This record gives sequence, C-alpha cells and structure tokens, in this order.
Amino acid sequence: MMKVIKTTEVHREEQELLFLPIPENKLSDLSEYSELDRKITEFKEKRKQKLTTEYSGESDSFIRKELRKKIPHHEMAEFLESFLILRKISDNSDREDSMLFIYDPKMGIYRHDQNRLEKIIRYTEPSYTNREVKECLKSLYFLSNIETVQSYKETRYVACNNCIFDTVNKTSYPFSHSIVFTSKNSIDYITEDLDSPKLENFEFNNWLHTLFSGDTDRIKLAWEILTACIIGYSDERIIWLLGEGGTGKGTFQQLITNLIGRSNIASAKLNEFENRFFTSKLIGKRLIIGDDNPININIKDPSIIFSLTTGDPVSVEFKNQTPYTMWMRPVILQSANKFPTIQGDSTAISRRRISLIFDAQFNKDNYDRDIKDKHINNSKLLEYVLQKALHLGFKKFTDLEDSVLVKKMYGEITDLDIFSDDLFSKCESDFLPNQFVLWAYNSFCDKQGITPLSPEQFFREFKKTLSNQWQSSGPQKLSKFNKEDSKFFSDNPFELNSSSSYRGYKRITK
Repeated sequence: MMKVIKTTEVHREEQELLFLPIPENKLSDLSEYSELDRKITEFKEKRKQKLTTEYSGESDSFIRKELRKKIPHHEMAEFLESFLILRKISDNSDREDSMLFIYDPKMGIYRHDQNRLEKIIRYTEPSYTNREVKECLKSLYFLSNIETVQSYKETRYVACNNCIFDTVNKTSYPFSHSIVFTSKNSIDYITEDLDSPKLENFEFNNWLHTLFSGDTDRIKLAWEILTACIIGYSDERIIWLLGEGGTGKGTFQQLITNLIGRSNIASAKLNEFENRFFTSKLIGKRLIIGDDNPININIKDPSIIFSLTTGDPVSVEFKNQTPYTMWMRPVILQSANKFPTIQGDSTAISRRRISLIFDAQFNKDNYDRDIKDKHINNSKLLEYVLQKALHLGFKKFTDLEDSVLVKKMYGEITDLDIFSDDLFSKCESDFLPNQFVLWAYNSFCDKQGITPLSPEQFFREFKKTLSNQWQSSGPQKLSKFNKEDSKFFSDNPFELNSSSSYRGYKRITK
C-alpha cells in the first residue's frame, strides 16, 4: 500500500524538490491540436509498418483491411501514455483506490479531466462507440507504467496562478509535472516588490486599520489567516470570523474567496459536517467556508470537524457506493455573529479554535459598498495581498484567545480580565512595577465592590491576561514608569522609591 504522510508542522523536514522540465516526447500544450496531429500521424505510420512486417506474407488487400479495423483498446492506451503525462493520484489510507489525472502544462496542475481524454481518443479514432471509449480509458488506467502518487500535501511550495512559490527561499519557479498539484490559487505571483495600490479613496492597509480599530494584534492575525488560506495550513485550528452584521467580516471572507478561487472552496456551515455524504464534496478542495453560522445551532458530534482539522482519517461515502477512508486536512474557516454551541471537551474545543473579532460598526453613512463590490476584486490589490501574505513566513497564529475581546465574545470574561484590559488600555507607561499593578488592582476591586484575590493568586492569574504587547520583566528602574498613570485608579497618588529597582511588566510594542 502506498505510504500516506501526515504533516503536522509547517515545512517539517521538507527537502527542496526538483523542478523537472517536460520530457520532449510529451505534449507541451493540450489545447494545441497541430502537435497532437503530428503525434497521431506518427502513431498510425508506426502501426502500419508494424502490421506490414507482421503480415509480410499476406496480400496488400489483407493488410489494408487490417489497417481499416479499429485501433485495439490496449494500443490506444499505450499511445495516449506515450505523449501525455499521467498519474494515478490517491490520498486514501486504507486501500489502493486512485483516480487518473492528466498534467496540463499550461495550467501547471494535474486535472481529473476524463472529458479531455475522451476527446483525444475520439479525435484519434472517430469510429469508437461510447463503450469502446470507456474500454480505452479502463485499459489506460491499468497500464503498469503509470505511477500512483499522492498530491502535494506540504506547505513549502505554493501553487499560484502563474508559478510555484517557494516559501522558504522566497523564490518563484515555473510549473513542473514533478510536483503533483491538483489545484492552485487564482491570483498571479508578481516577482517585483509591490506597494499597496491606491484605488480611488481606498487603500488596503488603511482598511484593515479601520476594520480592527487600529488593533495591531488583530491586524497581524488577519494577515496570518490570509496566509493560512493561501498556503493551505491552519496549525490544526478552526478559523472563526466573529462579529455582528455590518462589521466587515463578510467582505474579509470574500477577499479570501477571491484569492483562493471558488473552484478550490467547499461551502458548508458547521452543522452540515454531520451529513453522511458531506466529506465526499471535499475531494479536491483546499478550504471550507461556512458563511454566517446560525447562533442557535448545537453541534452534538464534532468528531468529523476535529478529524479534518488535525488531518486524521475520515470516512468518505458517495451515494450508492462503498465508503472508504481518506486523509484530508482542508483549512476550515467559519463566520458567525456568535460562537455556536459545540458538545464535548470544552478545553479541546478552545484549543482547536482561532478567533478574529470584528467589532467596527459600518452604518449607511460610513459604509462604502465599492469595497466589497469593486476594490477587493481588483487584480492589482489581490496580487499585492498574495505577495505580502506569502512573504510573511507564517508558522503559527498570533493567539488572541485569552484577550478580553475574544473572551467577551465567548462569554468567558472575568473581573481580572476586565481589570487587565482597563490597566493596559489606559496606562501610558512602558514599565509597570508589581507594586503599582497590585495597588491598581485593589483600587479597582474597591470601586467595583469585588473581593480581591490574594497577592499570590493575583500575580499567578494576572500573567495569563497579558496581551502580546506586554511581558514579565526583571528588576528595572522607574524611568519608564509614569506616575501620572495612578490617576486612572485613585485620587491618591501612588509613590515608590525612585532609586530602587522593581520587578514588573514591560511593554514590548505599542
């Protein structure tokens, strides 16, 4: 049985691949019939010579009669294999069941294109019946020299519309039949450095800034989500776009669709994953988008969801066919006003999600319909986004699951989360000593009528609420501590000995 590789890390032990040119005896353009005509002429001439030699003792009329007979199925199959690049592709884990794909040199990908094969067969031998065409395809499938392979499942190389991009070396290469891609992104990769295009009064980075209220962590996560969808890797997480209507999440989702291409996307809300035949519609798809999941759904069995997320085997069943097992790991992206109810281990569910919160409100006065209808469809903009996303060097998501914004969305917010958000959003200092933080916390609890945690418990839990802009710090002087920050918590000023050093929390980025 063919070995199936399950990838769990970006670029894990992935070696540089060879980009082989198309062999001289293979067609370089499936749509160019002059080259095919030459192949057919050569084939029929060789067949005539073979029959003449084989029946050398027979009359000319007998040989002409043999030549008028239909080409045998096995000979037709061998002829097709001689000038087409063919592979049997299987991602199955439990049986030798594969599909015949033909490499399209102009597209740069392998396609399960039975119609094209049938056209070539009929063009070569017009007298074939439908049944005989099917017999030729069957003979072609069972030719021993057609290799059985897996489609490319790693993430180092990304198939763009016009080339293959190496995310390690940041280099583009021409398409090659030696790397088995069955799909590609719909946008060209441009080798020259691109700037964000100005489209009337729209500029992409300004739009992201508006979309996420200037929150640098969410802007960074938005870029990481774009990259994850483009390269087909989601760090074994389900991507959630969460927010009310009119917050821009639908436009962001449409941008992703434009980058990937509709033919590479399956549409399915989370409650559709439980359908018996659901996984059969995922074959050949790199992304599952669920648009606006209803908030009242209750997912009782999330096993298929998690298996697809982690790349574990799933059962695939077409109607009236025997089920079989496949490895699949499409990126799962779902949008909703609120996170739906999912039955099961809450810790495991939380661990498998990555959430991007949309909270900017666009009303009729400040909503620009051209953004969704026009600007995010602009080829120059899409080329810029693709290039920047591919150059990010994405390995894992910026995890904002412990942020106040996300916890509010999931109804998981605590008094300590509220205090932490209040502290870091108001204070202008670049360093906050432990003594000040504890003093501010006790002042906060006093105002709110809350019983404070003990100092030991407070500092243990407070570390968990730190945003990506702050981290714990060793002893520091108070030069970066602004005493004016105390006014946000009490009318009484906070005092410390300025000559001493204190442990606390330092700002990494603003």
